[in-house]
Amino acid sequence: MANVLRRSSLHTLYIEAISKEMQLQNIHAEQAASLAVDAFKKMF
Repeated sequence: MANVLRRSSLHTLYIEAISKEMQLQNIHAEQAASLAVDAFKKMF
């Protein structure tokens, strides 16, 4: 039983870590897009 609980909590931590990583990637993508738009606007 303890093994199952440990595996379950590790699984939860793994999912939380992936979720946080995806949030960071989204933030970085938004920042990159914003920089690209700014650079594009400066061209014209």
